[in-house]
Amino acid sequence: MPFLDSRQRGDQLVKVIVEIPKKITKKQEQLLKQFIFEKEVKTSKGFFDRLKGYA
Repeated sequence: MPFLDSRQRGDQLVKVIVEIPKKITKKQEQLLKQFIFEKEVKTSKGFFDRLKGYA
């Protein structure tokens, strides 16, 4: 992101807040599964899952 009154560029800091529910209803779970299958959402291993492969 450019500095004001300058052509230099700097870092852009972004804060992201993600809320993950601890419990969901059966209907919400069913809708989520339906969404995953319809949209062909690809999931990948997380950092710790990949780390286990090295241990």
